[in-house]
Amino acid sequence: LFMDLNSKLDRYTVGKSDETILESLRECQEAKLFDEGDINNLGYEYLMTHEKPKIAESIFRANTILYLNSANAYDSYGESLMINGDLEASLSNYQRAVDIAVTNKDSNLKLFQKNLERIKQKLKK
Repeated sequence: LFMDLNSKLDRYTVGKSDETILESLRECQEAKLFDEGDINNLGYEYLMTHEKPKIAESIFRANTILYLNSANAYDSYGESLMINGDLEASLSNYQRAVDIAVTNKDSNLKLFQKNLERIKQKLKK
């Protein structure tokens, strides 16, 4: 499964690979190979180390689908959207992260609020 995921990530095509990556990550999740944190770390590996922000965005998007109640998943997705220039979608995901964090009494609420304010400031410019 992991090799299959790597192969799909290596062959990423903007607008065409998102569902394939989601399904591969879902299979890895179901096989207990990856949890939310592992998927998030994979996203940051592609964002920072490999400098492939579109692949990272796809990974983070999948994480929000697989972990609907994770404020951190939405926060990371918001960050990747911001880096890729989709500020409105970034705002929406940062807001979702804050909303979930409030509901779940997440210990990272202040960080998520700070990130939300940062994107609001960018949108004012």
